[in-house]
Amino acid sequence: MLSAKMDTEEEKKFIAQIKEAIARKRGYADFFCWPPNRDLEEFGIVSEFCESLEKNGQLFFNRDSVKGRGRGNDPPDFEAKDLLGNYIGIEVTELVDFAAIETLKNTGVYEWAEWDRAKIIRVIDERLSAKDKPAQVKGGPYVSYVIIIHTDEPSLNVSYITSLLKDVRFTKRKLIDRAFLFLSPDPEIKIYPYVELEFST
Repeated sequence: MLSAKMDTEEEKKFIAQIKEAIARKRGYADFFCWPPNRDLEEFGIVSEFCESLEKNGQLFFNRDSVKGRGRGNDPPDFEAKDLLGNYIGIEVTELVDFAAIETLKNTGVYEWAEWDRAKIIRVIDERLSAKDKPAQVKGGPYVSYVIIIHTDEPSLNVSYITSLLKDVRFTKRKLIDRAFLFLSPDPEIKIYPYVELEFST
């Protein structure tokens, strides 16, 4: 309920934000798409990623040092300091089946996208290639460049992803040092699960 003290302009802004958030909900694999602001959305993803790393004793940077670079100052989307105080770049991107989104929009039919080993390798590889552009990087220098690929694809739980990516080594990139698939919460393990991708040496 809106506060009686909220003036007309504040009300309009508040309602506009709600409408924008609702409009952005695509109805398919959109767990991470909650706020009306893309920067806030990505900050939420990085914050939850930090928490999951910390719970597993694998946090490799200072979570209090994470700062968003903002639109126009990216890539990377964020920078942080590693445990030695060196700057690292953090880029956030999404893995989703856009055909499933289009099917839902056009027909109203909600169908889970099917993912097999070949498809997930191909889509991850596309996401990595799209973000591996050293000439576009702003800020830094960064001693490490990290990609968080978030997904809410219904069929991609952590055990299935782990089985699909068993023994998979992605081509070593020019810019990217580490990459993670980051998933929506798993009720069984009570955290946001993640899988670190392996690169060839």
